[in-house]
Amino acid sequence: MPLVLASASPRRQALIRLIDDDVVCCPAALDEQVPPGTKAADVPLLLARQKARAVAPQFPDRTVLGCDTVVVLDGRV
Repeated sequence: MPLVLASASPRRQALIRLIDDDVVCCPAALDEQVPPGTKAADVPLLLARQKARAVAPQFPDRTVLGCDTVVVLDGRV
């Protein structure tokens, strides 16, 4: 059963395919707004979860992987 990657990132797709080439890529249609006051360190996990949860209903019998990265400068995303 192939893994589902909830990402449009070509780099993430290439990296995951180094581990397993039987991967389905399904980018999440998601507005990546972060609630005010969210700590910069919490943003990637928050967005990754949102992406995975947005895509998971389309693939109820598969594992969905959500990923995100952020750039932080002086504590700000």
